[in-house]
Order: sequence, then structure tokens, then C-alpha cells
Amino acid sequence: MNSTQLGNNTTRHFALITDVHVVEHGESLYGLQTNRSASALVETLSKESVKLDGVVCLGDLADTVRDSNRLTAVATEDSYRNVQEIFSGLKMPRLALPGNHDHPDLLREMMPSSWHTFKDGVSRYKVHGVDLIGIDLRTGPEATGYLRDATLQELQRALADSEHALLLTHYPIVDFENEFIDKKLSTVNREKLLPVLRLHSDKIIGCFNGHLHITAQGYFDKIVATVVPSSSFDFIMPDSEDGKIRVGAAPQAYGLLSISPDGRVFYQNRFIRAAVDSTVGER
Repeated sequence: MNSTQLGNNTTRHFALITDVHVVEHGESLYGLQTNRSASALVETLSKESVKLDGVVCLGDLADTVRDSNRLTAVATEDSYRNVQEIFSGLKMPRLALPGNHDHPDLLREMMPSSWHTFKDGVSRYKVHGVDLIGIDLRTGPEATGYLRDATLQELQRALADSEHALLLTHYPIVDFENEFIDKKLSTVNREKLLPVLRLHSDKIIGCFNGHLHITAQGYFDKIVATVVPSSSFDFIMPDSEDGKIRVGAAPQAYGLLSISPDGRVFYQNRFIRAAVDSTVGER
């Protein structure tokens, strides 16, 4: 599908959501009602002041409370059934990437994505001459991502074929100058990606990732990497790798990505009303 098919004279708007963590019915995660947060997110998206043309999920759409070990917890079929129910009212393209708590097979089966192409972990969706390029870095429930050789090669081909690109991932792919994030929550072999990013930095408009549950930006060469805030709960990051992550009290949010007919890209964080009203859950 090209920009002519989408309509040449209309700005296209996409909600970037991440780390929603829908769990089994009636359960809570970290003492938080994440299913209620997800419902509040969907209600907010349905009332957006602009018409949404799609929803991009950057991972951890679902989760589980049946495994108490957060390093091995992977979402269950029951969790995805709740995802189906909660998101059933959003009749628009859905572009999903798996996070460490997602079950990739269940995610594909129960939340089918509308990517135009998918090969070797690289997904593409073209809007007004801009390629949205999703990169699957998941290897399992680990808190770190890994770039496979086949995925790197396919990404090189996709970028060579693209005029303008936005990179979308669950895990960070650049440094954020935080020892804990860069060692324990990032893509462990991201150094293999850096030459590719540098080679194509003139055509990479930006990068967006989830996973961190914070609002932050990282930088590499000319490229700005933006962390999309969690639509469920935020984290307070430690300053060293020996520290502990704590759940914070910031209101939940999502990103609004707008692409104009001439290919310009705009981004802003949007708060979820129910979260601002403190009705989502207790911490």
C-alpha cells in the first residue's frame, strides 16, 4: 500500500502504545489494575481529538501473574483473551511487536498485525513515503534484546530500499547513559547495529522503543531515540546496575505519531485521562 492509496492530502495519525501488561481476569500486577489501565487507554484512544489511522504496540501488550518470577513470566492465552476483549472496539490497523513478556505465537494469533511485509524479524508499513520499520529483538522472556544476523541483514536491505524510515523496537538500540539501562535492559549486541545506523542516519527520522516504562531520549550520530511511556505504569530507574527498579507514580501515557502528506513526522506524549484522575489502580 502506498501513500496514494492512503490519501495524499491527509495527515496520518498513529497511537504508539507500549507495556500495557494485560493479565488474567481479576488479577493485578505489582498491586496495579493493569487491565483497568488498558481499558482506560482504549477509551482515551477512541476519543482522540484526531482520527487515528492505526495503533502501533511496541511490546508487552500482555503479561501473566501465574509466574511470580518476572524474569521468566510470559503471557497466557487467558491474558490475550482479555486483550482481544479490551481492544475489540478499535477498528483500525494494528502493528504489533513482541516484548519480553509477550508470547509471540499467541500475539500473532489473537492480535493479528497489519504490517505490509514481514521477513526475518523486520516488519514494514509505508505511510506518505515514510517506512515504519519494526525490529523484533526478542529471544525469550529475558529483559535484554538480541539482534540476530538474519534480522540485521534484512534491516540493511529495508533501509537501503527506504527514502525515510522510523525504527520501532521494544528494547533500546542506542545508549541512554544510564548504567542500569544500558547493561540490563538494552539490546546486548547493539554495537553490531551502530554501523548500519550511521550509514543510513540521513534517512532515519527517528527511533521509538518501549520496555523502560519511563520518558527519555537517547542519541546516536544524528538519530534521536525516544522512549514511549508505558500505558500501564512507570518505573523509577536506579543509577547503577546494583540498584533496584521501583514503580513510580507518573500518570500513564502513550505517543501520538503524525505523518504529514509531505512526509514530515511529529510526535508528542498524550496522557490517559483515567490515569490523571488516579482511578487506574493503587500503588
